[in-house]
Amino acid sequence: MRPIRRRTSPFLADWLRCGGAFKWVASIINGTVISVSSSYFPRARFPDADAIYRRTKSTIETYRSYGIEDFLRDRTWIGSRMPHGDEARLLSQPKSRPIMVTRKVDTSMDGQPLTYSETLWSSDRVEFVLEGKDIRE
Repeated sequence: MRPIRRRTSPFLADWLRCGGAFKWVASIINGTVISVSSSYFPRARFPDADAIYRRTKSTIETYRSYGIEDFLRDRTWIGSRMPHGDEARLLSQPKSRPIMVTRKVDTSMDGQPLTYSETLWSSDRVEFVLEGKDIRE
C-alpha cells in the first residue's frame, strides 16, 4: 500500500499548529498485514514529506532530509477497540476481533511537533513491551 497525501483534520491541524501532509502505510510480514498506520507532518515545516517518505520508506530519513538528526517521542497512547468500517478488512481479520490502537507524537529536541501518528494493530499478531529505561544512556 502506498503513502498518500490528504488534508489534515481541524483537530490535527491545531495539534500540529498548521495544515499537514499525510502518509498511510501498512506493515506486512510474511504476507500478513500486521498494522495500518497514518502519520501527519506539519506542511509548513515538511512541504514534501509525502514524496520523501515514498522514496525512503522511513520517517527518520524524512526527518533527516530536513536536517533533523534527533527527536523525542513526546507521548504514546495505547488502547484497544473494535474495528470500524474497513479496518477489519484492511487488517485481514474478523470484525468481531478487537484491535490495538497506538497514537504518538514526536517532537524536535526543542519541543516543536514533528508528527502525529495513529497505528491500528491486529491484536492477536502483536505484543507490546514497555520499559522505563532511557535508551540513550
